[in-house]
Amino acid sequence: MEEQDLGYGNKIIGFRSSDEVLTYLEEQEALAQEAMKHLAQPQLDIGYGAYVLRVLAYGDNESLAIFGYIYTEDEVRELEINAGAGLNNGELESIMSNLRDSYARGYRYGTYHSMVVPQGEPGDAHLMSLWPITELDFEEARSNDWELSEHLRERVLGEIDEHKEENR
Repeated sequence: MEEQDLGYGNKIIGFRSSDEVLTYLEEQEALAQEAMKHLAQPQLDIGYGAYVLRVLAYGDNESLAIFGYIYTEDEVRELEINAGAGLNNGELESIMSNLRDSYARGYRYGTYHSMVVPQGEPGDAHLMSLWPITELDFEEARSNDWELSEHLRERVLGEIDEHKEENR
């Protein structure tokens, strides 16, 4: 396995064989499932229609704030139909089943915005990397070109510390 750093916490991973890919995916899934056992309640409560913050660390003390909106099942269904998902061949049902399975494993599918990708891009992120924020926080970030405000940073860090203390 080879990794190439693209900056801002992004990397390309190359594999020499399909077995190497499968082993990597199994290891990542095991890490995600282990993380589920240690999440704070606010993270576990992140559901459909939620707004979230994800902070990606990279480099020497650098970070990138990523703001997300988690689609509802109805929104995913509508997006998939508009993208051409088949209604009568089981395609849409398969997509929705996969969404629910991922959700149960702690992944949240939505649109994620940052200073690097201000228009946002669809994808999923695991609960271990997410923290809930309000719609107002999300809109404030949008109006600030997706820059993390000092106020929101301090509030989220305080909430995280509070939940760490409760679980000691």
